[in-house]
Amino acid sequence: MNILLKYIFMFSFFSILVVNCASLSTLSDSEVEARLENCKSLGMPEIPCREVANEFGRRKQAEYKREKEAEALEDQKIQNEKDAKSIEMAKTIKMPPAGMVDPNLSKQMLEAYSAAFSEEKLTSMRAVIVSKSFSPIRHEISGIIIARGFAGVVAMKRPNGECFVASTYYEQVYDGQKYTNVYFKRYSTAWPPESTKYQQLIDCNHVYK
Repeated sequence: MNILLKYIFMFSFFSILVVNCASLSTLSDSEVEARLENCKSLGMPEIPCREVANEFGRRKQAEYKREKEAEALEDQKIQNEKDAKSIEMAKTIKMPPAGMVDPNLSKQMLEAYSAAFSEEKLTSMRAVIVSKSFSPIRHEISGIIIARGFAGVVAMKRPNGECFVASTYYEQVYDGQKYTNVYFKRYSTAWPPESTKYQQLIDCNHVYK
């Protein structure tokens, strides 16, 4: 008797599913999910449950798309705020004070930065060494000095005429007798400190002030 009732119930449930497949779009997400759970508990019969599963999948895909669009809008909003702040900041900032003065080293800083971003076709303007001393870099096994590190700010001009400053860190190779080639290694703390960008816009006329 219990088996008979079970089959009657399953037949009734399948009939409801089939009849209501056309109206799945009118159901709430929770109702569609509940139907899918019922289908799973009954072994997911092919015909009546296929449309339920498809509808559930379509809704999940639509939900995922909406979430990604919302994230993209929020990211764009944040980027727009950063850009607006950068443009406003460009009107007032100037180059930082020098920690050390070495015209030849400053020239090498500009060359190293330009080489690292050669695809941007930047025009070198000015470099300031902000470190007050060099940091020795030693070989990890022998301990001998192989280079020295220092930080600086470079000012460059883009092909579109915009000027920007970038806080940078360099290493200068030591060959055992003298310091030679300079290499750009990474971006350093932003200049000015309140900037939120690695490359902060600056009024081109302020670069040499």
